[in-house]
Amino acid sequence: MKATGEIFLSYAREDAEKVENLYQKLSDAGFKPWMDKKDIVPGESWKSSIQGAIQRSDFFLVCLSANSVSKRGFIRKEIEHALDIWQEELDRDIYLIPVRLEDCEVPESLSDFQWVNLFEEYGWARLVEAIKVGMERRHIKTLADLMRQRKTAGEPPYVLFLGAGASIASGAPTTSEIVDDIVRTLGDRSPETMSAGEKVDAFHTILDGLSDAERYTVLRRYLSRAAPSAGYQHLAALVKAGYFDTLFTTNFDTFLEDSLADAGLRARRDFVVVIVGRDSEQLIQAAVGRLGREGPQIKIIKLHGDLSSRVFALTSSEVLEFSEQTRSFLKDYLSRDVVIVGHTMRDEDINRCVSKRGGTLWYVNPSSPSADDFMHRILSVREGGVITGEYGSFDRFFGELADLLLYRPERVTIEQEVGVIEEAGMVSSVTISGRVSGDVVIVGAGRIEERRTPDERLNKIESLTRQLEALRSNLDKLETQAAMHGILAPLHLVNQIEVTRKEIRELQNEIKRLAREIG
Repeated sequence: MKATGEIFLSYAREDAEKVENLYQKLSDAGFKPWMDKKDIVPGESWKSSIQGAIQRSDFFLVCLSANSVSKRGFIRKEIEHALDIWQEELDRDIYLIPVRLEDCEVPESLSDFQWVNLFEEYGWARLVEAIKVGMERRHIKTLADLMRQRKTAGEPPYVLFLGAGASIASGAPTTSEIVDDIVRTLGDRSPETMSAGEKVDAFHTILDGLSDAERYTVLRRYLSRAAPSAGYQHLAALVKAGYFDTLFTTNFDTFLEDSLADAGLRARRDFVVVIVGRDSEQLIQAAVGRLGREGPQIKIIKLHGDLSSRVFALTSSEVLEFSEQTRSFLKDYLSRDVVIVGHTMRDEDINRCVSKRGGTLWYVNPSSPSADDFMHRILSVREGGVITGEYGSFDRFFGELADLLLYRPERVTIEQEVGVIEEAGMVSSVTISGRVSGDVVIVGAGRIEERRTPDERLNKIESLTRQLEALRSNLDKLETQAAMHGILAPLHLVNQIEVTRKEIRELQNEIKRLAREIG
């Protein structure tokens, strides 16, 4: 998978100097821009070079100015070609980005696209953010395509590994918040007067002095008002559809099991839960497939305990107590093709089981691993990808993944090549190669439109409405939790409320759009 976004720059010749500056800034920011003046080597075929660059590009930047907008050829052909390419992308993909180099009119054909004013103070930052968001969406799309191909070919699905980020999305407090609160209420010093290391030491000392029953009483109150988020509902749907069947988690809540049950899957019949520290090595080995294929194919392995079973691994010594057998099968599974979601990979017990040699590894987390992080070193040698930012959040990631794999009709590939054009100093290829669904209509030379049947639109609306109801239910729970905290509501809870509200607005707009198409 490409690590940097490839960007085609479309411009009027009179703006070459400004676009060269943009080219350099994009390159310095780690992207891979393409500009005919910079990247066509003397002796190369001009037309085939343009054509190849557009086919490889992830983004098409239409550089607008009074010079370009005034050109008839630019408006009629260059923009039309960019719109043709955009038609191939999924509805919410970012591909065509109008970039105003100066205060100028935006052609009517681009009026539906949000443009960026590069000449304004925050124009450059907005452009970079748009490209990064577009790249994250493409990464999820790539992963979804690979998952679909595996399922179609009958290959084993990706192994899924869930960290604390999954629980936080459901309203559970972060580990640092739990540490602070327990130290404050059960310790003899205020956490505000302690360093991070002192707080962790005090936390472990307190837990070491509690029985399992006492730990249960203390920890239960942090999870009693939380409920599975929309991300868990999407994940359960993916599991039910066969896209995951082996799920490791370091969380001791029951959000995953509850979501599978809500999706119609039954414990012991459809899925089995094994808990390290409670179940025997023989049972764990059998569950993960070492002793045969009998029994449920969906396996949940809880590595650090389970709240309902009152088994917890929380202190430093406890999380390092994996047996050789447990460490062996965990190494085995984490050397396969793996998707890690919401885990910082700072647990030494887990890190010891992740090898630099193995299958593809996808890392999904709001924050990118820093250069000195363990995960950064692993990702530098194992194939796969990183999904961060907004799309690295638990709910957004599984929502997008489920949308691509479950809630959209399967697409078929079509190709049509028209050629390369040059008019009024503008260059463009009109090669079309993409995937569309429903009825495909070819309009003239190189224009593709997609038409869905009324039944397809109704099915889509029903699917989106179910997602909307789940999000609204989750929002009610999150807002109730926030109201109990008042002005002291945790930041992660406030952020999750904002993300959920944004997702609700997006779904409402999509439902309205489909309803208008039905008429």
